[in-house]
Amino acid sequence: MSQDLHNLTVVAVHAHPDDESIWTGLLLAQLARRGARTHVVTCTMGEQGEVIGDYQALVEEHTGLLGGYRIAELERALEALGAQPQPDFLGGVGRWKDSGMAGSDSIQRAGAFANPEDGEAFHHQVEHLTTALQRIQPDIVLTYAPDGGYGHPDHIRAHKITHAAVSDGGVPSVKQILWPRTVTQDVQDGMQGAHVPEEWSAPADGDIASVDKSETSLRVQGSSADVATKHRAMRAHATQVWFADGQPSPAQPHTVAVPEGSPMLWALSNLIAQPLLDTECYSVGYTAEGISQDYSVQQLGIDRF
Repeated sequence: MSQDLHNLTVVAVHAHPDDESIWTGLLLAQLARRGARTHVVTCTMGEQGEVIGDYQALVEEHTGLLGGYRIAELERALEALGAQPQPDFLGGVGRWKDSGMAGSDSIQRAGAFANPEDGEAFHHQVEHLTTALQRIQPDIVLTYAPDGGYGHPDHIRAHKITHAAVSDGGVPSVKQILWPRTVTQDVQDGMQGAHVPEEWSAPADGDIASVDKSETSLRVQGSSADVATKHRAMRAHATQVWFADGQPSPAQPHTVAVPEGSPMLWALSNLIAQPLLDTECYSVGYTAEGISQDYSVQQLGIDRF
């Protein structure tokens, strides 16, 4: 096993459990496989997530146990990815709550991560993240693009506090910030020849938030082992992610399978099929003064898109 990245530390800052696997799982898997130290900072417990399968009783309207359950899912995902062994929540477990979508009642609650009425929250969140990054001393940080990938307020807030923490100069170890981007052409290519399960629907234009490949800078090509690791990590989030792989899951009332040879498909609660890709694309969101724009390309040995 190659250990060529043993001197590199990479941190992913994400809003909810499952984001680390869906958005950056392939790169995190490859980095760990190559000896890098990988770490995930998660900003909320994802209490407002939409649950699939048999675990509907976990949501707030019933027992309100979803956030706690998702901690266990995150533990299993981090283990699969080879990241640090325990979840690392911004400010401590439960300090910041899942906001839900813009306009929802939950975003107005005390402690909601992206509460627009809480003027002090942003300052405290930047302090919490700065402290975490100073402790970890990453070379590269992964977080969302300014739109949060698909507009979720918590994703947008995670982007803002990450850039504030780094650009304020409190974490001089950081050379670059990379933004994961879903590329429209890759999703379209990945759906070619796919057999969509009867219960699911194929993605129509606009169903999956994505960008043109011209808006990205870097392409990570995953090995078969990297893809398998991302599959395991995503599958650990059984209340959120459904795979058409024929495997049983405690959160799913029945298995869903596609014919042999069909691309691997997965879906969220909306049951819109998405392909499990063997690539991840990124944009360079920040480069420290005196550092080459090609820093990540050179350090990671990945392709410029």
